[in-house]
Amino acid sequence: MLNCFGRVAVAARQHLVNRVLSNAYSSSPTSLRGGVYELRTYTIKPEYSKAYLQHSNEYASLRKQLNPHFLSYFSTELGGTLNQVKHFYHYSDLDQRERVRGEMQKSRSWSKDFIDAGRHMVEHQESMLYVEAAQCHAAAGVESAVDFISPPPVTSCEASQPVYELRTYQLRPGYDAVPTLQDKISAGLPGKVAADNESRLVLYAFSDVGILNNVIELWRYPSYAASLRARVAARPVKAWREAIAEYP
Repeated sequence: MLNCFGRVAVAARQHLVNRVLSNAYSSSPTSLRGGVYELRTYTIKPEYSKAYLQHSNEYASLRKQLNPHFLSYFSTELGGTLNQVKHFYHYSDLDQRERVRGEMQKSRSWSKDFIDAGRHMVEHQESMLYVEAAQCHAAAGVESAVDFISPPPVTSCEASQPVYELRTYQLRPGYDAVPTLQDKISAGLPGKVAADNESRLVLYAFSDVGILNNVIELWRYPSYAASLRARVAARPVKAWREAIAEYP
């Protein structure tokens, strides 16, 4: 689903630039609606960075076969903690997640050949659950992230490969922080989207399990250069400037 992410600032605003490992990870959209998105982040020991990516790539097809709710897999390239991989999953509820993961553990090829064989390369693991902000998706005029299919690259040139930017916002405590942000962002998104025809909102979501009041947004760009053009194009948009002027 992705190819690249951008920069991280803890407890403030983050964006990461990640590169998708292989076309083998491209998944067809599911029929699920609502539900939860799980973002798993693994920090890899630097000396095993390349080996772990190769190991993951070898088992990409098995991952999709055992877990049809798998959406995407990325490695951090710019702007965040390096030597990390991030993968997204979508489940209708936590019961479904538990059932699927339980079945995966029964597969020796998965639990032994992949998990156990690669465990020594992993330094740290994190898991967060998010709920899609349907209001923001509607404002941007895009479908649910489970229906997103990344368009093919325009060329085979490395410099013009698609990139994906993951931005993270840690809001203040309180029940109203997320609803307030959604209202603000939804008011500005139409103008931002209209100002730039290259970028594409893939996912806007807020945390449900883990660090609360945590918001993520995932954007796709056809290239690194396009991601910079999108930022410049959005700056003159009055509604967008007002929307992001004061985060809760």
